[in-house]
Amino acid sequence: MNSMSTSTIRWQELRARVKECPFRDCPRNNGKKSPILFEREDDSLPKVRFIAVSQEPGFSLRKRSNLASSEQMERGLIEACQKSRGSGTSPVNRLIRIFGKNFSPAADEIYWTHALKCLPLMSDKDIQRIWKRSAPSCAEHFKAELDLVPSRELVIVSLGGYALALCRYVLQEKPLDSVERVTEYIKVADTERRFVRGDKEVFLFPFLHPANRERVLKQLDEDGGIQRREEYFTRRIQQLNAWWACRRLDVP
Repeated sequence: MNSMSTSTIRWQELRARVKECPFRDCPRNNGKKSPILFEREDDSLPKVRFIAVSQEPGFSLRKRSNLASSEQMERGLIEACQKSRGSGTSPVNRLIRIFGKNFSPAADEIYWTHALKCLPLMSDKDIQRIWKRSAPSCAEHFKAELDLVPSRELVIVSLGGYALALCRYVLQEKPLDSVERVTEYIKVADTERRFVRGDKEVFLFPFLHPANRERVLKQLDEDGGIQRREEYFTRRIQQLNAWWACRRLDVP
């Protein structure tokens, strides 16, 4: 059995663990929990160079009558990543605009995950109440996701303050309970700094939460600095994507 097949099996084990989440003190780990973790196609993990982290699966998924299970929701989100035109304020559309293309989080070099894996129980605002209790459990899942990706060079794209808090907790051991203003971090983030995670070097690019982005830009970005930084991060991500693509073509 080759290493790729072993990686695939280990990923399937992680996905099963997320579905049956062993962390019983999490508020969302109850009879109504709906965890989302995209299954990867066989031996596709070595392709992954980018990990996109958004806040959580949207509560609106619960309202769609054709999406009754986590698996159906995952397939719906994958299809949206592949077919959306990148307009609107959803995480899917924002990621398509950042990467400059459609993608499949189940097969391509871009993998998408969530800071909190389960759908909200009542509304998207639940996260404000339960973050401190839920995030430590999901952080353990996120660490496992990072460790199972074979690449030693990764780019992480975070959307919003909660996703950024999770990433900084895992990469820098920053406190999870301090969801700092993502606007301030965007202004000071070093685009060339690499964090170390085991044998990996990781770039971290922070972005505003898609649902709040326009409001934040209007209220807090009078000089356009935040928007310019996001645009620079986007160009840098697309440059890295093109460079890695060329490098893969050079491999005999």
